[in-house]
Amino acid sequence: MNPQTVASAPTTEELQELALEVRTYLAKRREEGAFTPQADAWTHEWNPEFSRELAAKGWVGMTIPPEYGGHGRSHAERFVVAEEMLASGAPVAFHWVTERQIGPQLLKLGTPEQREKYIPGIVRAEIAFALGMSEPGSGSDLASVRTKAEPVEGGFIVNGQKIWTSSSHRADYVLALVRTSQEENHHAGLSQLIIDLKNTEGVVARPIPASIGDDHLAEVFFEDAFVPEENLVGVLGAGWQQVTAELGYERGGSDRFMSNMALLEAFVGRTEPRPASTEKVGELVARMLGLRTLAAGVMESAGAGRDFAIDAALAKDAGNVFEQEMTYELRGLGVPDEDEYLVGLLEHAMLYAPTISLRGGSAEVLRGITAKNLVGR
Repeated sequence: MNPQTVASAPTTEELQELALEVRTYLAKRREEGAFTPQADAWTHEWNPEFSRELAAKGWVGMTIPPEYGGHGRSHAERFVVAEEMLASGAPVAFHWVTERQIGPQLLKLGTPEQREKYIPGIVRAEIAFALGMSEPGSGSDLASVRTKAEPVEGGFIVNGQKIWTSSSHRADYVLALVRTSQEENHHAGLSQLIIDLKNTEGVVARPIPASIGDDHLAEVFFEDAFVPEENLVGVLGAGWQQVTAELGYERGGSDRFMSNMALLEAFVGRTEPRPASTEKVGELVARMLGLRTLAAGVMESAGAGRDFAIDAALAKDAGNVFEQEMTYELRGLGVPDEDEYLVGLLEHAMLYAPTISLRGGSAEVLRGITAKNLVGR
């Protein structure tokens, strides 16, 4: 572990004080009508103004170094702040993915020019990125990328399509996994490009309406879109290694088991206690504490600079199972028909429950990663 990380690590008391500060602030803003708690809010509650409000408090880009406008705080501090945002059901989708994994990826692999251009805007919640990974017909095979980026003088010409790119119709940029060369090994020849979604000719992003009335999912079309060479992230042809490492940030956080915390809290606060419901809620909370231990281990590894891809895959798989089962358990306990807010939360959770074990890597993929690496140890 980095000695500086140890020296600056906050105490348990300091973390508790920080958590209370964030919790109190969010409760106040909720009471003032700034937001209504929603399940899965980090994926679909898009509110740039609220994200900028949180950024002004120093709660976005917490672990980013001060030289890029960040706050240089510990991963443990970011962990507890993220937990409070998730628990409150606050509208954090504008900055969530961008701060969670684009910032760290650019710090690790970005050129000095890329860091200076994008990271301060990420910290201030002024810009948002989408993730361009999945493609039509590819299923869970992330490496079967057909979106082609042909190297030309000064950059690349991109043609193809990305799908399930959350909020790409609202975001400023997409970090896209593209094929820059055709190789026998389909994991080779992939690269990551930053593509401006609003100012690049030949790029069109369209929302995909969902049955629940939510349109955070989208698809992006690229037709002879020119992307300058300075938008290449990392090493040409090393995109597979880069993106699989990046996915650790996506898979290992508390958002993988706290997405429906607003539903659980609303159920407890708005239904009459019964022996069956009290026992079931106690069981769910106990499971959540176990998952928190897994996620905290991922956070500690990230702070220490250790590889955490396997632990993150395990944490996400366990979190997926929990989120789905929690939704079904609460439905089984029943909610009052006249409570429109609670019924709405449950309906949203029910409709999205099947997708939880697909987004960010299917259960089969995650278990394959875990098994393969455990056998290799």
